[in-house]
Amino acid sequence: MRIVGLPRPFYYVARRRPIEMSEAARHRLKWLKAWQRLREEGYSSQKAADLLRLPRSTLYRWQKRLNELALRGLEERSRRPKKCRRPEWTPELAEAVLAYREEYGWDKVKLAHVLKQDGWRTSASTVGRIIVRLKTRAVLLEPLRNGIRQYKKRRLSRPHATRKPKGYAIRRPPGTWCRSTRSTCRRYIGTMCGRCPARLSSSSPPATWFPAGM
Repeated sequence: MRIVGLPRPFYYVARRRPIEMSEAARHRLKWLKAWQRLREEGYSSQKAADLLRLPRSTLYRWQKRLNELALRGLEERSRRPKKCRRPEWTPELAEAVLAYREEYGWDKVKLAHVLKQDGWRTSASTVGRIIVRLKTRAVLLEPLRNGIRQYKKRRLSRPHATRKPKGYAIRRPPGTWCRSTRSTCRRYIGTMCGRCPARLSSSSPPATWFPAGM
């Protein structure tokens, strides 16, 4: 009986599924192939990058990731900072904040003041960060609100800005000329209109015409 086997690469490929590249990875691979093709035609790396309108450092970075991790190196990477800020408070302080918050429901300023009286070295900002972290972890159970009903402020009506009804009759339409025999007319309180000429005499005031609404 003769056993016929297949080449080893066949079994290697059969055990591993094909890599599904994302749209961004395919675009990076396309730019790398175009960059390599331009370099084979005689262009320098900088000139080829300028023709593609891409930074040369970016192309070299993609090429390095492709050589090290194959096609998976062209996928999007996490942009999370390498060094993140870690909590500087102790678990005992967090427990004290949790106890006071659940019992009294105070804000961070009053909690910081009470904790300082108890001997803790903290600040309102630190207490606020502790409260946010406890809420994120679903550890803090917020106290029920009091029975005081919050009434909304009633918006005052603005009669001067109210639109007139459709059938509103105007007494004197715009553009109508009025006749005045006064030397001066008052448009607003404390202001005088200079369109009316001065009175020539007290016995015979001149008649002046001016547009309505002036």
